[in-house]
Amino acid sequence: HRAIHVAGELNKLAAVQRRRFEALSSDRRQVVAYHDSVVYLVDWLALTQVAFIEPKPGIPPSPGHVAKVLARMRETGTRVILQERFYPANTSQQLASLGKASLVRLDGAPDFEGGQRYDAWTKAIADEVYDALSR
Repeated sequence: HRAIHVAGELNKLAAVQRRRFEALSSDRRQVVAYHDSVVYLVDWLALTQVAFIEPKPGIPPSPGHVAKVLARMRETGTRVILQERFYPANTSQQLASLGKASLVRLDGAPDFEGGQRYDAWTKAIADEVYDALSR
């Protein structure tokens, strides 16, 4: 019965967060992602991904590609870049600076050793992204 209760609580958390994000205007829900690894987060939170910093997964971006991402950010008014902490941040930080955007560096998993629960990690990620989009 515990597993059913936990699943129900997680489904409730997911629905509440999705509604919170859907309340933001569509132009405020646009993001650039470093890597295609945040596709589920983008889908869950009703975000629109306008570009990837990596041109293909695992391929570092060339200066020309970075310029295209910056142009896309400016064209769409995108002000948030999402990136997991384990990816190098130099290019994302540069784009955030040039594009007047916030770089949100996400933890790739809960800190179970530190006592963090999955639901707390999930909410923390949603809060970080929401805060950046709301600025």
